[in-house]
Amino acid sequence: MGVYDAKKPSAFNALNASILVVFLILAYFGTWYLPHWYKVWAVKGVMQGVATDGYREYDDEKLMVELLRGARRLDLKVTEKNFVIKRVPYTAAEVNAVVAKNGNPYFMSRRGKFVKIAFATIIRADWPLLEGKYVDLEFHRQVEVDMAVITW
Repeated sequence: MGVYDAKKPSAFNALNASILVVFLILAYFGTWYLPHWYKVWAVKGVMQGVATDGYREYDDEKLMVELLRGARRLDLKVTEKNFVIKRVPYTAAEVNAVVAKNGNPYFMSRRGKFVKIAFATIIRADWPLLEGKYVDLEFHRQVEVDMAVITW
């Protein structure tokens, strides 16, 4: 029998059984947790996009509608209470510096320095193969986008 010839498979032993049990446990928890985690992970991308849209859209209600639309597209049952949109304003010194350079602080005051979007939800996750057993999973995400004026 040469080095590169096909080898006879080893017998099923305790190591193989242990690996199989670990794999089955990971698969069980993966099928339970990952679908819920993925939805929340994907909503962070929606939050990033909406926060970036805050550069040209000054109405936070319109941003909230876009957030809810994106979250519902991912099959998340959310309301406005799950999201918080906050614009961090420029300080008076920063606004005065723009005025001193003959600039217009109108857009600075409406746009804000940063847009922060926070998200929190509780998802009821039913255990697979166990009737009536569930766990409430709590997820929190936050996105912050800089609204500084683009300089070339």
